[in-house]
Amino acid sequence: MQQLGQTITNPISQVTRSSNCTVVGSVPVMSVVRVKIVYFARARECAGIAQEELELTQPVSAQEVLSRVMTIHPDLADIEQSLSLLVNGKWVSKETELKEGDRLALLPPVGGG
Repeated sequence: MQQLGQTITNPISQVTRSSNCTVVGSVPVMSVVRVKIVYFARARECAGIAQEELELTQPVSAQEVLSRVMTIHPDLADIEQSLSLLVNGKWVSKETELKEGDRLALLPPVGGG
C-alpha cells in the first residue's frame, strides 16, 4: 500500500530509444517507418498505381520492401529481376536500409530510340 508522500517509480514510464526500436521498461517495441513507393513505366502498369505509402517495422531493407510490394502487387513478379531501385533519387542495392520518409522508386529498364 502506498504511503502518503512516497514516490513510486513506474518502470513502464522509462522509455529508451535506439536507432531501430524503442524500449519501454524492459520490453522492446519496434519502430514503424513510412516509406513512399513510386512506380515508373512498366512497374506502374503492373502495380496499377503510380505511388503508395507503406508502414513497415524498422530496420527494413530495400529488399524487404520489394518483397512486400511483390505480395501486394503480384503482377510485378514478371519484372522483379530487372527493376532498378532508387532511394531519394540515388541508385541503391537491395541491402540498403530505409529510413522514415524515404522514397523508393522502382524503375524497370527503359528502351527507346
